Amino acid sequence: MASIKYKCKNCQHSFTGNDYTINCPNCGKPDIISTETGDDGLLAWVFKFYKENKILSYSITAIIIIIILLLKFCGDETTNPKDKFIIEPIAKLGFVELNIYKYDSSTHKKTPLNNFSKYEKSFRFRDKDGNAIIFQENNKYYPCDSDVVIRWSNPKNKPLKNPWDTTYTATISFLNGKPSTNAPCPPDLRINEPKFGSGCTMIVSTSLDNDKHYKVMVSVTGRSGPYLNKSAWQADTINQINVWAYFVGKGFDSSIIRPVPYLYNYSAWNNPNCKHCTPSDIAALKTSIVSAANNYGSDPSNKGNRNILVGLLSNNTKVYLDNNLIGDYSDMNNIFLNNFKNDNTTYKYESSDITSDCEITSIKFKKK
Repeated sequence: MASIKYKCKNCQHSFTGNDYTINCPNCGKPDIISTETGDDGLLAWVFKFYKENKILSYSITAIIIIIILLLKFCGDETTNPKDKFIIEPIAKLGFVELNIYKYDSSTHKKTPLNNFSKYEKSFRFRDKDGNAIIFQENNKYYPCDSDVVIRWSNPKNKPLKNPWDTTYTATISFLNGKPSTNAPCPPDLRINEPKFGSGCTMIVSTSLDNDKHYKVMVSVTGRSGPYLNKSAWQADTINQINVWAYFVGKGFDSSIIRPVPYLYNYSAWNNPNCKHCTPSDIAALKTSIVSAANNYGSDPSNKGNRNILVGLLSNNTKVYLDNNLIGDYSDMNNIFLNNFKNDNTTYKYESSDITSDCEITSIKFKKK
């Protein structure tokens, strides 16, 4: 704590104290003043004034607090206790014009508010589905349905003249029977029948895939997701269809997700390209590979050994020799057989990679 120099006005005694020093240590009187100067002069003066004029200081502090509170609660025109608000929607051809008025209860007059956007967020206007209403041309709402429902809340600091009336319903007419082109109508999102893809994949397409204005998010594991923006899904663990999708795009509240299901969800999914392997299946396949690869590697000229190994591999299996890629099983057979015939070179199985659908993606040998 900083030291402060004081002087007693009663006995003229000079001494050093701190912020909590009140009485003179010589005569015991509270008539002390700070003698600090320099950079802390203003602080010392304030402290001195506080010491010497406690009642006045308390009064000034109280007045400042009251002024701050008055500015906070009375500075905003929307919190004036005399002011209330009137929400007035008006149905017109193809749209609803929504007006907000400030109502003075003392004069019973309503004044239109020109700055509509300043207030419309406070009232949280929603359509019949609970979506936030998008106003255009300041205060016009272009609905997609002729049966219009507008709901709004009643904020505490913006009381309504008729606070019980927070829902507006009306039937409006559309030109040519169709909503206005200004209406941000949601597109018709439909999920097409999932297709078998190459390998063990499920291909999901929708009615909006070619519409550049929207991005479709898809889940193949139920309504809870996860949702991703892609069409090809690995399906080795899928045995029934449970596809959902939703779209995101300009003009729609991305925080509100309402996914739609595929019409024939929960039907069986049996992709003939999928090999549903259990851990024990993979372990058994691994054992077979080790045996077949070592038998073939010890005598590449033996057609029986070769056929057993090739029967386990696929056209996509990559073969490595001494950590170098040499090609597929056809390239392997040519190289191994020629080397064996030329100098009796034999090979030893080293490792292999197996996917969850029991496909051998690679196999590695090394020369003995």
